[in-house]
Amino acid sequence: MCNGEENSSERLPDRQESPVKEAISSAALELFAQNGFGQTSVRDIVNKAGTTLPMVYYYFDSKQGLYSYILRQAAARLLDSTDPDQTRKSLTAIERLETGIASFIHFCQANEAEVQLIFQAWFAGDLPPDGPSIIGIYEKMVRQIAAILQSGIESGEFRELDIWEASQALIGIMTNYVARILVGNEAFRPVEQSQRIVELLAKGLENT
Repeated sequence: MCNGEENSSERLPDRQESPVKEAISSAALELFAQNGFGQTSVRDIVNKAGTTLPMVYYYFDSKQGLYSYILRQAAARLLDSTDPDQTRKSLTAIERLETGIASFIHFCQANEAEVQLIFQAWFAGDLPPDGPSIIGIYEKMVRQIAAILQSGIESGEFRELDIWEASQALIGIMTNYVARILVGNEAFRPVEQSQRIVELLAKGLENT
């Protein structure tokens, strides 16, 4: 009995984290981003990951479970990228905006497959029922930026304004950079671009 239990534990790796699970999710991320959910087979994934079909079902239950897992991970990382160290009280509101936007642009350039998967799922309607709420992610980003704008109003850095409209306008500008990275293959200096964006937001177009 003891030997049987030992052999069983050897056959079944930990479901939480393992090199095999990481290899499967990395391969699936690349293939889903390139080809979409419908055009990517489980066999394509295991061939690229160098593993076997049962391992996909062991770790993720199904192809859709794997897709949902990757989307949730990518969406959480994208959201975290817009709010790095925002608890530091020493930063001004303008510095917090610049830091968040620079981090967002850097993340998008360094993780194109994840970002492409998110936007592909959003605009192509490939979101699974148990996947992340892209609208929820968007709303959280709006709230993050609105909180920074509100702190800037309270500190006197910004004039009184509709923080919700301003936040969504800023996200529109940030999303344009995503399109330029993914479609136009443009490369940016995140810190420099974030300063330009915040300068436009803070000073507007008027020649004063």
